[in-house]
Amino acid sequence: MTNSSKGSRPKAPEPRRILPVDGWPEADRAAWREACRKGVFLEPDGRASSWAPSSAGNVEVAVGRFLAWRRDQGLPEAASLAEVVTPEAALSFVQDLSGTCTPQTVATYVKGLKQAVKLIAPEADWSWLGRLRGLVVGRQVGRPARPRQIPLAHHLLAAGLELMRRAEEWEGLGSRARAVFHRDGLIIAWLAAWPLRLGAFTGLRLGEHVVREPQGYTITVPATVQKNRTAASAALAPELVALTDAYLDQHRPRLLQCRKALRWDDGTLWLSEHGKRLSRLGLATMIRKRTADILGFPVTPHSFRHSAATTIALEAPDRIGIAPGVLTHRDPKTAERHYNLATGVAASTAHGTVLAERRDSARLARGKRRKQSLDWSKDR
Repeated sequence: MTNSSKGSRPKAPEPRRILPVDGWPEADRAAWREACRKGVFLEPDGRASSWAPSSAGNVEVAVGRFLAWRRDQGLPEAASLAEVVTPEAALSFVQDLSGTCTPQTVATYVKGLKQAVKLIAPEADWSWLGRLRGLVVGRQVGRPARPRQIPLAHHLLAAGLELMRRAEEWEGLGSRARAVFHRDGLIIAWLAAWPLRLGAFTGLRLGEHVVREPQGYTITVPATVQKNRTAASAALAPELVALTDAYLDQHRPRLLQCRKALRWDDGTLWLSEHGKRLSRLGLATMIRKRTADILGFPVTPHSFRHSAATTIALEAPDRIGIAPGVLTHRDPKTAERHYNLATGVAASTAHGTVLAERRDSARLARGKRRKQSLDWSKDR
C-alpha cells in the first residue's frame, strides 16, 4: 500500500529563474562560445575574449533571465535570440522585472541583453536597447538617494584591527570561531589598505598572487581578473604583516581542519568558516555585518574604494594622483570625481560649522534679550 500523505511526496523543483548557457538556442550558444574563444596561433580572438569574467557573466545572466522570463510567459522557444528581442518584448520584460528589481538591476539586464545581441547579430540596429536602458536609469532621477555613510580609510583599518584584537582577547572563544573573527578583521584591514574588487580579492592564492618575502608580502593581481584588464601589484602595509603571518600559521590551518573543508589545499587565501573558498556573496555579507558591529553602520565592499579615494583627496589632496594606482583605475578622471566629492564634503562641513556657530550666537543673543526683558519687568 502506497503512502499518499502529503509529507511523503517530494516537492517539485521550481523552474530556474536564469537559464544557463546550455539552455540557450543552439545557434546563439555556438555564437556566444565563439565570441568568447581565445585565438590559437594565427587564429583571431573572439570579439568577447578580452572581456573580464564578470562582464561575460553579466551577459550570461541577462540572457538567461530574459529566456527564463519568456518561458514563464508561456512563449514558444526561440530559434535565435535576435528574433525575439523586440522593442515590445523588451519593454514587457522590463515592466515585469520592475516590480521585484531595482532600476539599477533592470538596467544591468538590458545592458547585458544588448551586448549579447550585438555579438549574435551585429548587422542589426540595437541602439533602441540603449535608449530603453536610459529610460530605466532615468526612473531614479528625482528619487531621494539613500543616505550612505562612508568612513575614511584609517577608520576602516582601525575597525579591522579592533576585530582582530577582540578575537585574541575574547575568553572562551573556540579555536574555529577565533579563526573566523581574525580572518574577518584581517580582510577588512587588507581592503582598507588596498581596496581590490571582490572578484580579484576572493581569487587570491598563496604563492601565486600573495608571496611572502623577507620585508613583507607582495600582492599581485593578474590582468585576466581585472576590470580594466591591467595587472596590478602592491606591498602589504607593514602593520599587517605580523597579523597576516598569524592568520596563515594558526587560523587558516584551523579552517582547513573543518569536516567540509577543501580536500586538498589549493592555496586559496581566504577560506570560509567551513574551510572552502570564501565566496563573493559570503565576503560581502560578512563585511556589512562586521562593520555594522564595530562602526555602528554597515559598509559595503565597494564603499572601501570610495573611502580610499576620498581619504586621499581629503587627507593628502596634493597626492590625488596616486588614487588611480590604489584603485587600479586606468582613467584618472575617476579619481578626480572622488576629489571633487571630497572637496565638496570639506566645504559643506565648514559651512555646517559656520551655521552651527551662527545658531549658537543667535541662541545666546535671544537668551540675553529674554533675561533683560525679565529684569525690566521685575523693575516695573
